[in-house]
Amino acid sequence: PTAEWQERGIGKRGRSFALALCHLSSEARPMPPIAKVSVAVLAGGPGRRIGGDKAEILLAGERLVDRAVRRLGWLSDDLWVVLREDQRLEVVGARLTRDVLPEAGALAGMAAALQAVRHEWAFICACDMPFVQRPLVERLLAEIRADACDLVAPRLAVGLEPLHAFYHRRCLPAIL
Repeated sequence: PTAEWQERGIGKRGRSFALALCHLSSEARPMPPIAKVSVAVLAGGPGRRIGGDKAEILLAGERLVDRAVRRLGWLSDDLWVVLREDQRLEVVGARLTRDVLPEAGALAGMAAALQAVRHEWAFICACDMPFVQRPLVERLLAEIRADACDLVAPRLAVGLEPLHAFYHRRCLPAIL
């Protein structure tokens, strides 16, 4: 499928970023009300550069994966953690699933998440983003409720942040 991107500038207290909305199909479709979304935390990164699993890194005495689950728990009744195939990890408050394609990186985790989640929309976040901010997630959520798009991601000065974004299940074929 072809992707059509649209950007909306956002500014708050001297900081600015844009929201990137992606439409995978050019056909117009009505947007049904979005009642619920799922959450998927990608925790399968082996952390080769840091010498160990990213999910197990401690920040203020809390594993990064546990911190992500705790900080995103308000958003959904359907919370998942995606692990790589050989990873052994227990996480309280979330269900576990595994990458669909071994050694395929974040895309494998995103595909596994979209296959596992119960709701049509999922907020997908990497576990090594320990400072997830509720106001930003709420702003992204407002965009998916207002536009018949397929994904919404923040665009910072350095580019899009695809691992801190909402994806519709329709994105799965483009990921695989």
